[in-house]
Amino acid sequence: NPATTNGPPVGLGWEYSPEDTVRIDLETYESYQSNARRSKRQLAIPSEVRQEMLLAEGYSFGEIAKTVREIRKIRERRNISFHHMKYDPIAERVETLKRGVKGIIPGKSLIAGMKSKKLESPAPVLVQVTSKGA
Repeated sequence: NPATTNGPPVGLGWEYSPEDTVRIDLETYESYQSNARRSKRQLAIPSEVRQEMLLAEGYSFGEIAKTVREIRKIRERRNISFHHMKYDPIAERVETLKRGVKGIIPGKSLIAGMKSKKLESPAPVLVQVTSKGA
């Protein structure tokens, strides 16, 4: 998860140890949780602790450093993408206009085909634009 501000990321997996699993009913869990709510800051695992966890699981310093570099690159790309979002509506309009103009103006292949068949160009079309009330 590239949301970490520094250090290696960790995530939850699907594997668990049935021996370490404790079953409790929902009401008991909820009564315990309502008194034990923690803030996001309290839930965050410090980068040093995450690194120690990964080392304890058998990851090397090199693997951890490589992942941290990859996460930094992902974060930079997301940041660039985020800052370019303000131009998306403009770019979308330009692309729409380009597609519309391509439908009106004959392409090179159409003109080349007309020349090879020695056909004359079609007569120009006169378009008059007037105001709605006129």
